Amino acid sequence: MVQADPKILVINANPSSLSTIQAGIQTLYPRARVEPVLDGQAVLQAAADLRPDVAIIDDQPGGADLLASIRLLRDHSPRLPIVVLIRLEQEALADATLAAGADDYLLKTPLVYRRLPKVVAVNLERQTQRQQLASSQERYQQLFASVPVGLFRCGEGARMVAVNPALAEILGAPGPSQLLGHCLVDFFVDSALAAQWQDQLAQPGAEGRFEGEFRRLDGQTLWVRIQARKIADPVNGNHYCEGSLEDISKQRQAQQALRASEEKLRLIFEHAFDGISIYEELPESGSRRLLECNERYAEMAGRSKEELLALGNTSLLHRKVSRRFSRAENLIIRQHQLRYRGLFSWIRPDGKENVIEYSAAPINLDGRPLTIGIDRDITERIRAQEEIQRRAAHLEALNGVIAAGAMARAPRELMEQTARQLSRALQADRVLLWVGNEMVAEGIELEAAQAWQARLAPVLSTGVQRIAGEVGEDERSSRRDTLLAPITHEGRVLGGILARAVDVDAWPHDAETLAQAVGKEVGAALERLYLLDQVQTQARRLQMLMDASPDGLLFLDPEWRVVVANSAAEQALQRLGQMPSQTPLTHLGPIPLEVLLTASSPGEIQEIHQPEGTIYEVSARPVHTQQQEQGWLLQIRDVTRERERQQQSEQQGRLAAVGQLAAGIAHDFNNILAVILLLAQLLEAELSMPEKSRRRLENIIRQAQHASNLIHQILDFSRRSVLKRTTDDFSAVVAETAELLRRTLASNIQVVDSYQAADFTMEADFTRLKQVLMNLAVNARDAMASGGTLTFTLERLCVQPNEQPPVAGLSAGEWIRLTVTDTGEGMSAEVLPHIFEPFFTTKEVGQGTGLGLSQVYGIVKQHGGEIAVESRPGQGARFDIYLPALPAPKMGETISEPTETVQGRSHTLLLVEDEELLREALAEVFQSYGYQVLTASGGAEALEKYEQVNGQVDLVISDMAMLGMNGIELHRALQQRAPAIRTIIISGHPSQRQQVDWRQLGIRAWLQKPVSVGELMEQVHKVLETVSPSGR
Repeated sequence: MVQADPKILVINANPSSLSTIQAGIQTLYPRARVEPVLDGQAVLQAAADLRPDVAIIDDQPGGADLLASIRLLRDHSPRLPIVVLIRLEQEALADATLAAGADDYLLKTPLVYRRLPKVVAVNLERQTQRQQLASSQERYQQLFASVPVGLFRCGEGARMVAVNPALAEILGAPGPSQLLGHCLVDFFVDSALAAQWQDQLAQPGAEGRFEGEFRRLDGQTLWVRIQARKIADPVNGNHYCEGSLEDISKQRQAQQALRASEEKLRLIFEHAFDGISIYEELPESGSRRLLECNERYAEMAGRSKEELLALGNTSLLHRKVSRRFSRAENLIIRQHQLRYRGLFSWIRPDGKENVIEYSAAPINLDGRPLTIGIDRDITERIRAQEEIQRRAAHLEALNGVIAAGAMARAPRELMEQTARQLSRALQADRVLLWVGNEMVAEGIELEAAQAWQARLAPVLSTGVQRIAGEVGEDERSSRRDTLLAPITHEGRVLGGILARAVDVDAWPHDAETLAQAVGKEVGAALERLYLLDQVQTQARRLQMLMDASPDGLLFLDPEWRVVVANSAAEQALQRLGQMPSQTPLTHLGPIPLEVLLTASSPGEIQEIHQPEGTIYEVSARPVHTQQQEQGWLLQIRDVTRERERQQQSEQQGRLAAVGQLAAGIAHDFNNILAVILLLAQLLEAELSMPEKSRRRLENIIRQAQHASNLIHQILDFSRRSVLKRTTDDFSAVVAETAELLRRTLASNIQVVDSYQAADFTMEADFTRLKQVLMNLAVNARDAMASGGTLTFTLERLCVQPNEQPPVAGLSAGEWIRLTVTDTGEGMSAEVLPHIFEPFFTTKEVGQGTGLGLSQVYGIVKQHGGEIAVESRPGQGARFDIYLPALPAPKMGETISEPTETVQGRSHTLLLVEDEELLREALAEVFQSYGYQVLTASGGAEALEKYEQVNGQVDLVISDMAMLGMNGIELHRALQQRAPAIRTIIISGHPSQRQQVDWRQLGIRAWLQKPVSVGELMEQVHKVLETVSPSGR
């Protein structure tokens, strides 16, 4: 039935056509919902949202491709009716629209909008019919699948193309799909019957049915009833065979049983072990008459068959054991033909007693009331049943104890279950079990149980015992037997079992055997629990040892499956592309496992290098037990960090050696440069020098200063330069340097700086750190000849004591990480190990000194930091610098003391320098400034000069490194003579300044060679301006 308010989707209609279409449809469906949409994806969205009953596509000039719109909608909604309105000039497209998926079409004649509602109604009706057909087919499929009778359809060659679950079950298939394609006649046991059945179905419309044997897929045979008919498919004309198949095996068995029943009944009647009798009921007298009986019936009665038949009413010879039925009850039994049963004893001539169990059933035979009775002598059975029940209870208890021993996880759990089993099996009201200090009691107070344990434990070694009247307080309890049994294992007594009978003489004769067996089973189970606990403890200890090992340890079985692995091994296997599972290992990284296991000698170490740079050392040892190979033990060590530290240590050793050499050379050069620079500056001060000579002298001074800067770079690398530490925010220094670089670098290089939200305050020589930033920037600039990006990143991090540091050598604590990256040409693996070595450069001759990165390395190390570099050809470079973020108080460079301006007078200086040329140059400088100069080539000579002038020395200027007595030792010797002596130290080894707390020694200043005239005279004047306690 067509719905009254259909939903209609109108596609590609202009407003005029839409209005006409809507008006036409609403003449037939006033409540119809008409939804317009243009084309493309909007059609699919509207179809999904509206779920229309009919779609109308209007063919408009210049509109969307009509066939494409049909295909798009048909692909999205396969069952949606589609009606197409085609322009007259496009009539040739009519067949194409149907081929594209349209259900109907109308030419846009003047009457098209009148015909459209009827076409819509027809298509709605078709849609309803389709839905009903689909519903009907679905119901048919459900019925086909759920009917309990086997249904089938066979195609060509009697091959099954459709079967239901019932047929699959009958023919022994797991499911219907397993039968598809099988030939039905192949299941016939008799091939002749199969051919006959096929002949019956040779013609269309023919029917065939028969009963016969089939062989199931599992080889079993069964009897079936098969009915089939040959039909033709009205759609394609193919012929099929459809029918049903029933399992009639039980029916056949019943028929065969029925034919054999008479013979069996006769044989049973004659040779049955039970007595069988047939009585005729005599309602008038309320008695019965024996009509027939077998020999066994007469045997149980102790008389002959003829005697019993002659007697007729054998009830006179019965002694009822169970209750007699009343006359009314007998009448009800007869009227309703109720079966009844009971017990009686025969009154035998020989006086022998027996117990007969009878069962009777009233029947009517041709209107004649009869009763069939079956009598069985159950005398021995009753006696045996008591024995069996007792033995079954004992066996159940023993099995329960065995099961408890297998399932229990603790001794107490086992003992509790054993106590319950014994209580039921032995009918005991009190049960006590104890093993060591563990005790379980049922029906006994704990205090009493402990007392009985203490009393009976010494006699357990004698075995199972019965103790008469031992456990109980009242008179009745005193007559009960108590059973005592030891809990043993391999001859050792582990504990005991105590049980008291419920009734007097209630113990069966085999109770002792049960108690002894239970004691042994409990002992064995307890031993297993103790051993299991030891094994589990050892396993836990072994696992703890393995997990505590930093190396990966795993055990492989002979098939190379992972049996056990510690956490380090599991992590290593994951990184090597393997997961611990039941499947055998085949590779560790790129190396086949067979190669690792077949090394030249057990335990030989082999290396695995991963693409990302991780290095593993793997060693394998076979595990043998009693000359049989049990598996392999593999040790996997991640030596990546170790190798990095080793390389770093080797590199640091090389750099330290080079730095020590450089520092020694720098000291000698400092002395040479000091002489050149001082004398040149003295010459520069002469007014009579010609202008041409002055310019030459200026070049000499500049080159000497340039050489001095190179010496400073060498000293920075060797970590022997003087650091002037202050406390400041490092991020401000980085930001200032980045801004300077933006102004000075080429426009095609972008400088980016970013900072984590953190405190970057640190104690450092920020001038030196600026030099680090500038050196790295210059290095990056040279690597980005075509432009690129230079990035400075600051972040603060905390390395925990047990945490793996981001770079080798980094201790636990707070650190500031400066990351400098560029997008330049990068460096190769061969170049990276040498970049921090002095004078190493990849630049062309004349374009670099090779000291820039060496200076960076030395400054970072001198600040107590670490530096790491990553680079690959074509992927730029990344430098990570780690500097301590520990706050420190700001310290000045000189000691501030109360000062008083010295009155103008001549000052005497004591100059101590072992280099003759430098000593002469310094003396000439001081003299040119009006000072009186005493010179000495060493400490001993200086003391002599000091004594000669009776200590009239205003200032001592001494070299640090001298033969015999160095500058510090000279100052201490002079302090013994004049505690307020003023001393300035001049040194070519900056490290000496850091190794000595010179301020605490009273030294007023420490100057670094080479020193300029201006710097030297400024420091001398500054020291002499302070008044010493001696008044000089």
